Amino acid sequence: MTDLLANAESLWKSGDYVGAWAATEELEPIDKEMEKTAQRIRARAVRRCGILLQEIEKGHGKNKGNRGDASPISITRKDAAAEAGLSPDQAKQSIRVANVPEGDFDCQTESENPPTITNLAEVLKCADDKHHRITCAEYCHARARHHASEENLDEVKRWIAAAIDCWPDVRLQLVDDDLLMGMF
Repeated sequence: MTDLLANAESLWKSGDYVGAWAATEELEPIDKEMEKTAQRIRARAVRRCGILLQEIEKGHGKNKGNRGDASPISITRKDAAAEAGLSPDQAKQSIRVANVPEGDFDCQTESENPPTITNLAEVLKCADDKHHRITCAEYCHARARHHASEENLDEVKRWIAAAIDCWPDVRLQLVDDDLLMGMF
């Protein structure tokens, strides 16, 4: 189990995002903490796949009109995804996850119970849900407080920014937080 997790993490670090995604799918949920770590690696791998696919311009019929066995005029997202070993559904899902705002993505994946890829892909659908955004902001605020107690200013700044991305009104709570404001 630990070897599979180490393999998934090394694939992620080497840039083989599809491989990391596939490796995390092989893990059995024996240990809850390992499964949470695997979910986080999987989420980052899926997001990175989506970001890379977004770098390729949409096809919109670019290769229509090719005759016979002619090579495609240009590679499309669909072609790139297939070449990387992603199914059409995985490609769409990875692009949806890539579209989740970074603050929301960080809050979700670093939470105590990281969401499934399907739930991450749904984040944009409920982004206007006030309760979801406040919960995310409160979590980020708590992470900022945790890092403040360790005097880790860079992490405090990162989590404060993520909290504000989730719910701008959280600024009032942040300003009133003596622990956080004491670091600045």
